[in-house]
Amino acid sequence: MTSLYNRRHFYPYVEEKVKAAQQKEDPISLILIDFNNFKDINDHLGHQEGDQVLKSFANLLLAIRKNFDGAFRFGGDEFVLVIPGCGEETAEEIARKLNQDIKNLHKKASISYGFIELTHFDESDSMSIDNYLNIADKRMYDNKNYAKR
Repeated sequence: MTSLYNRRHFYPYVEEKVKAAQQKEDPISLILIDFNNFKDINDHLGHQEGDQVLKSFANLLLAIRKNFDGAFRFGGDEFVLVIPGCGEETAEEIARKLNQDIKNLHKKASISYGFIELTHFDESDSMSIDNYLNIADKRMYDNKNYAKR
């Protein structure tokens, strides 16, 4: 429905992009996104409206850069972006812009996000992609809890 790859495609993709970034000595960042209030949109406005908002959000994710293909749907309302050539500062700017753009799509919509630069990547040590995802996830929930204040 969203034209985004799923979790199964994420791991080989990120491994390939990280290796390329390391060879070029370029930064690469990951943004973990939780689509807030998606269940409420579905429950109160219907699944057709929810599907349309989700498709529009997926288009926003793909439009963050020209020829960008690093957007993945991880679950019902969770998404991951892998952005080569992007440090944490730029990742935060992208996430903030996405949050503003999704609010413009639908008044009930917003996102929570966590981001991290993949500075060292090795599946055999403690900084595997899953560890980075866990750090981004913690940052996302910190962001969500901070926004509730």
